[in-house]
Amino acid sequence: MSEQPVYIRLATAKTPEIRVTLDTKRNQLNFLVRGRCIPENPVEFFDPLFSKIEQKIATVSFDKIKHDYDLEYVNSVSLKFIIKLIKLLKSYENKGVSLTVNWFYEDDDSYEIGRDLSLITGIDFNFEVKK
Repeated sequence: MSEQPVYIRLATAKTPEIRVTLDTKRNQLNFLVRGRCIPENPVEFFDPLFSKIEQKIATVSFDKIKHDYDLEYVNSVSLKFIIKLIKLLKSYENKGVSLTVNWFYEDDDSYEIGRDLSLITGIDFNFEVKK
């Protein structure tokens, strides 16, 4: 099996699925954030992910990071944590790791959020309309 789970958090009515896996065939770290992102306590929701990144991801070797964002809705507080996550993973570019961010959207509002995040983080996102 080439996909090794690093961090898995299942979706709820208010929180997205977060799936972090290491693809050993491609030597690529994959992030998927999908669903609604309106946690009652964003710190409590996102801190375990950041802890796992600091503990586990810092110790594994990979050449590429792929981020897929497929969010139905995200509140402004959660956007701050998503920006922090993207910037943290962008820091791996200094170590020679390539970063790809894919932003899936259904409407203009969702596209605008992705575009704003792209500008804020300084990363060119790939935008794809959901089918």
